Amino acid sequence: MLLKREMQFNKVKEIKILCRPSLAVVMEDVDKISWALSIGIAVASVLLQTCRYKKAIEIFSECLVLLKQFKTEKSTAFFAIVFQRLFDLYCVVGDTKNAIKNGEEAIRIHLQNSDFSDESRFNVEKLLRLLEPLFDFPKGKDYFGKELEIWVKTGNKKELGVILMQIGELHGKLEEFYRAKGFYEKAVETLKEAGVYAFSKLGEALNDLGNYYRIIGDFQNAKCMQYEALVVSECTGNKYEEIMIYRNLGDINTSLEEFDDAEIFYMRALSLSEWMGDKRGEAFTYDSLRGLYDSKKDFSIAGKYARKALEVYTEIGDKGNEGTLNSKLGNLYHFLGRYDEALEFHWRSFSIYEKIGDKIGEGQQYGNLGAVYQSMGDIRKAKQYFERALAINKKTNLALGQGIDYCNLGTVYQLLGEHSRAKEHHEEALEIKKGTGLQDTIPSEYHHLGISRYKNCGQYVQAKDYFEKGLKIAKVVGERSMEGSFLSDLAEIESDTGESEKAKTYFEEALQIFKEVGDIAQEASTLRNLASVYQLDGDLPAAERYLESSLNIIKEIGSKSEESVALGVLGDLYYSKGEYERATHRYQQGLSLAKETNEKRVEAKMYHSLGSCYVYQNDLQKATMSFQQALSCYEMIEDLRGTSVCCCNIASVYFLTNELENVWLYLRKSIKAFEEAQTSIGESEYYKIGFVDKHDGPYQLMVTTLMTLGNFNQALSVVELVRARSLAELMVERYSAPPLPDLDSSQLTDFHHFVRDKNKSCLSFCFVQGDLLFCWCLRAKRETMVRAVKTEDFPVNIRPQGMSTQDWVKNLADQCYRQFSLLPDEQCEDRLLFLRQRF
Repeated sequence: MLLKREMQFNKVKEIKILCRPSLAVVMEDVDKISWALSIGIAVASVLLQTCRYKKAIEIFSECLVLLKQFKTEKSTAFFAIVFQRLFDLYCVVGDTKNAIKNGEEAIRIHLQNSDFSDESRFNVEKLLRLLEPLFDFPKGKDYFGKELEIWVKTGNKKELGVILMQIGELHGKLEEFYRAKGFYEKAVETLKEAGVYAFSKLGEALNDLGNYYRIIGDFQNAKCMQYEALVVSECTGNKYEEIMIYRNLGDINTSLEEFDDAEIFYMRALSLSEWMGDKRGEAFTYDSLRGLYDSKKDFSIAGKYARKALEVYTEIGDKGNEGTLNSKLGNLYHFLGRYDEALEFHWRSFSIYEKIGDKIGEGQQYGNLGAVYQSMGDIRKAKQYFERALAINKKTNLALGQGIDYCNLGTVYQLLGEHSRAKEHHEEALEIKKGTGLQDTIPSEYHHLGISRYKNCGQYVQAKDYFEKGLKIAKVVGERSMEGSFLSDLAEIESDTGESEKAKTYFEEALQIFKEVGDIAQEASTLRNLASVYQLDGDLPAAERYLESSLNIIKEIGSKSEESVALGVLGDLYYSKGEYERATHRYQQGLSLAKETNEKRVEAKMYHSLGSCYVYQNDLQKATMSFQQALSCYEMIEDLRGTSVCCCNIASVYFLTNELENVWLYLRKSIKAFEEAQTSIGESEYYKIGFVDKHDGPYQLMVTTLMTLGNFNQALSVVELVRARSLAELMVERYSAPPLPDLDSSQLTDFHHFVRDKNKSCLSFCFVQGDLLFCWCLRAKRETMVRAVKTEDFPVNIRPQGMSTQDWVKNLADQCYRQFSLLPDEQCEDRLLFLRQRF
């Protein structure tokens, strides 16, 4: 055997010598040339079958050079064989350009020579069509349609089944997985009818059908198909098919999180591949083991198997899979927050795909590169790569790829403050993803649409609806990371409406999930959000603990966008402690990063926080400038809530400088934006009341300003107007009641004549500033009496031991009456509104 192989390789050397021009004239024996070519083709074919692709390509290329120099009667047949084999090899190694070039040459020869049967010509056409869809999918479908007609007419069940398989594969390349499944089901049925002589093809069809069942989440049918395929492969003795089936069974068990069973199947596949000397099979199995350990969150071992697979693919010259493994390693390091390494692997992958002409691969890598740059905070560069990815996926008609690209671009536009474009892109992505029928791709779009409705438009009810829909699907399809994201989204809504305990519960649940799945970037974000909630609740030690944990992770992953937000929270912490210089320093650092990453919302927050710091440092000029810059950002991104708070704070500065005309101007702007934001929340009294309760600063300042100007009656009117807002809006929506007046002084209610009985009085309380409780006392035919009472004189939070709640409340009322020199038994209507002070 060894002697025979040595003789064959000596003949290959002879072929190489014949290719030298100086020796060409010596070779005149046509039969000897044909014989040498036959040996060369046979040896190269053996090398192809044993996965030594580089050597096989080298020998076939030598044969091609010899054929071009020596024309014989058999040259045409040899040309067709060599071109077809080179086509096969370049397909295997992923060299698209050379595959198409050699495949088209083979087709041209077959079609020009009537010596070849229709079956032979169609066989080559079918091979070429597998690759051509990378450039013109509809054309590929047309070719298959023509072939299908021919085999239906001839009644050749085996060939009809093969064509149905290839149409199914084409739909698979288009990511039309349900259509692909349908064609494979027809193929299996047809090949079963064809009988024993189509048995080998039946095994392939069952194997592929099982894969499509797995992709769409039908794991039980997937298992059934693979076990059927295993029976067929054992009957036919096709060990290569058996290796694939074991690997596919491992993939199904991995999807079902049956990890022990999955590993058993993978090890069978690996053992059989090593016994067969199937290097490509070994590499595939290493990659499958990478996926297994990735699912188990053991990323160290996952990386080890990925590198093993990459090493084998590089060794055998399989460029396509070499590019794929570089991409997978890039994704792994991106997930782990090691962005520089992620970029290195993604660029390697891109370079390989570009070199071999794999346009789909190029498109995927543009998307991956964009995602890494987005995580690093380089939003402009991310946008540039996402747009390139979308252009390629449109050209190649990849539906799911386009859905992902639209989603990525929507996120970028959101970060850039272009909310209408963000919404358009996410809606387009949702429709495309729904069309693919792949449920696990849909939750992310509900997340992004919810964010656009909540953060950008203040539509809390619609946002919550999106989040809850997405959360439900994420739980069903087992998308744990997305489940955590939706819990975080719901937590932010609760936090914004003052429900801090609910917010903490949601954030803690999300944090646990992110820890379980190993998503450290989301873990850092959630820790930072928890720090913010605890800081607002006044629990500064807890806030500091959470923030420290968040910053440690952020430093590890090197995310500039996350770092800018975390610096803002750290500044808030120092601000709460009264350490305004340290807070200012952190806000300035955060502002610098926010500008670098083009995140307008974060930039606005930093300017706003700097303004607050400058107020307490008594630098009112800098404070006004910072608030104005924040206002410009909020207006640019159409953030009504931010606009309202910012205008209120500008009014506060003017109040301190006694510029009361400007105070009134900005307060009206603030309240207008506030009420627009409240209206956009949706039909939910729960969220509206919570929103008003937490963001009452503009009304508080307006009442304080009116009190300062001596407009006590108008101040009381504003208090009563604000108190009635939520109920009045409900009455307008449900019962068509007339709306409340706005804050125009000519339309505000006059309370002078509300009390007609001279023996009765009406009290209204409003806490508007510091430790003072401003109280109004209305009596018939008398001027309104206003007093400021220190809250420390009212021990409202202390109930004497043994005293009933009823007696305690009665005693508190008596204290109030005594402050106004009223008798305890006088009939009174008690109107109470506590507006908490908030700068």
